[in-house]
Amino acid sequence: MWIGAWATAFPSAKLHGPAGLTEKRSDLKIDRTHATTPEPAFAGVVDEHHIDGFRLDETVIVHRPSSTLVVADLVHNVGRPTGAWTVAYTKMMGFYDRVALSRAIRLGGFTDRPAARRSLEGLLAQPFDRLVVGHGFPLDGGAREAIANAYAWLLR
Repeated sequence: MWIGAWATAFPSAKLHGPAGLTEKRSDLKIDRTHATTPEPAFAGVVDEHHIDGFRLDETVIVHRPSSTLVVADLVHNVGRPTGAWTVAYTKMMGFYDRVALSRAIRLGGFTDRPAARRSLEGLLAQPFDRLVVGHGFPLDGGAREAIANAYAWLLR
């Protein structure tokens, strides 16, 4: 949401983004698309992993120095929201008070489950313990286990 303001505030910074961002945000100048040509400045610091077979075209990022995985839609971690409708919805969708993927996305979000499984297995082999999510709260530890648990249905 705020990437346009950040790009304006830091005009000399290069904007890296997923391939689909240019369609959603024609106002942005994307300098480099995720998971294409490696960024030399990222070597040994940031690893990008595309999740194949996932309709949401997710590329996750592992920041090695902080052992942090950064995701947009791969999982949610909204905790215990308030409000009857939100509580009911998050429970119904399976991500109330836990790191998980929405049941709706789980059912319809994958075009190639074997490819997604391979991508997740590769991701889980990476060095991370923390998690920053696009939907919810970060985890300060246990991220690898949380991702593995959220995708146990696919990784069997």
